Amino acid sequence: MYIMGLEEQFADGREWVKNSLKWHNSFTASHHISLFETNIRALGGLLSAYALSGDDLFLTKARELGERLLRAWDYGKAMPCSGVYISDTQRGQHCSDHNLAEVGTLQLEFIYLAIATRDARFARPAANIIDIMDKQTKINGLYPMMLSSDGELYHGSKVALGGRADSYFEYLLKMWLMTAEQIPKYARMYGEAEKAIIEHMIVQHGSELLYAAELSSDEYVEHKIPQMEHLTCFAGGMMTLAAARNIRNNTAAQREEMRIGEGITATCYEGYRATTTGLCPEVMSLTMRDGKHIVAVHNSENILRPETVESLFILWRTTHNPKYREWGWKIFEAFRDNTRVETGYAGLRDVNNAGNKQNPQQSFFMAETLKYLFLLFSDDSVIPLDQWVFNTEAHPLPIMDPARKSDWMPYVGSDLLF
Repeated sequence: MYIMGLEEQFADGREWVKNSLKWHNSFTASHHISLFETNIRALGGLLSAYALSGDDLFLTKARELGERLLRAWDYGKAMPCSGVYISDTQRGQHCSDHNLAEVGTLQLEFIYLAIATRDARFARPAANIIDIMDKQTKINGLYPMMLSSDGELYHGSKVALGGRADSYFEYLLKMWLMTAEQIPKYARMYGEAEKAIIEHMIVQHGSELLYAAELSSDEYVEHKIPQMEHLTCFAGGMMTLAAARNIRNNTAAQREEMRIGEGITATCYEGYRATTTGLCPEVMSLTMRDGKHIVAVHNSENILRPETVESLFILWRTTHNPKYREWGWKIFEAFRDNTRVETGYAGLRDVNNAGNKQNPQQSFFMAETLKYLFLLFSDDSVIPLDQWVFNTEAHPLPIMDPARKSDWMPYVGSDLLF
């Protein structure tokens, strides 16, 4: 609302945050909540509202929530519990093995909270996760998606850029960007991971399609699974952003990143074109039909995901190629024509049958999908990419000022900068 200039609605939202946003309620008193989801949606949203508006109310609420989320580390392990109780009366955690995204998608929010409050306690446990991951042995340079509570990678488990792994790689890049490209470790770790992904996971499917395959394990890189989740479509934007900032400081790598970023996004858009509703399935298969390389439906639902329009937005801002706006408009029309219901927007159980709708409207549809579509058609001065970085729920956080490095560097939470 703030980004769109909806001042009255933003003021109403502020009043709700002030008067009604309570961490102790009937639900939290008896249920643990997801550290990952609460971090990217609630903490990220509050921090973004503060960064955009300068209103200390949002930072106060963010700090309250951050203090409660720190309980996830109370059980003495380097990796936080995936579930945490945040109420006043119930303490404890819900702990299990972890996936990459759960533990690798906390850092932007906790580091910015530490900088904004000038309290490094918030950054240290989240930044420590990255230090631990850096020390782990990788096979073929790849990260399997599952790991232990001590951060030990479970080699032999699945490797993918989709669910349970995706935003770990995104955050390596964006931590480097948010800290004004002043922490070489993040650039190095991202570059190492990206190089392994390109070597072992990127597949050319015919002359026009390119995708990031899933691997059955990090030990057997030849076992490529010819399918791609819609979640993986974020990688088009990630590769493009890496190329735009030349993160690997290598012109040849920069060209390769751009080629792959454009290629993955084109394949994802083909997933929209391949269905009768013009909406992409949750999982695409890359296959052959009548001698042609095509994108086919593997999992037929569409839950209003944002990853393709996210990549279109980044590609538009980077290249100003009008086709990315044209593709975005067609996707917008498909959402409007096939998912609109009386009270909102509903996902589809079958992308080839608009009448077979789901009940919920996912919160990320407004937080991400519609926001990225709005920004795709906005002027470049609206949330410029050289001043802001988006968390994985599309909440913009400010890029630090390198000229004021001494003001914020003490709060990034890690002494292992290289």
